[in-house]
Amino acid sequence: MCSDTGGARDCSHSAQFWRSYALAIDRSGYDLVGTLNGSNGKLYGVELAYLQQFDFLPGALSGFGFQGNVAFIGGSFDTLNRIGADFPGTSDRIVNASLFYEKYGLSARVSYQYRTDWVDTLGGLGVGAPSTCCGRARGKTRCRNWA
Repeated sequence: MCSDTGGARDCSHSAQFWRSYALAIDRSGYDLVGTLNGSNGKLYGVELAYLQQFDFLPGALSGFGFQGNVAFIGGSFDTLNRIGADFPGTSDRIVNASLFYEKYGLSARVSYQYRTDWVDTLGGLGVGAPSTCCGRARGKTRCRNWA
């Protein structure tokens, strides 16, 4: 696209081509992500945990054990157009359970986690626009997860 004019190269047509090409890129497929602060937020909860090594079992079986917990969480906050919005990513109840073996230098664990539904997004940066996710429950966008 450049021409040689007596020792100087003229690339003005090439520069114009690239400038036009850059303006022709479709940017409509991108998401805008931002942070919005709310007010009057309250988050509360309680967690119960239990750990038991089965050392009362004979021999190699005494390396087995159980560890588990359950957490109950609640809370809400206010945004520009919503009063009492749930905190995104927060489940009302989370349960974890693990069976483990630790003896003779061997350590192994099998774990399970369950979460109740949670709000994935408030949509529209929290100002009342519809949200999209996995489904709707009680008028709120919520997702399910079984790990």
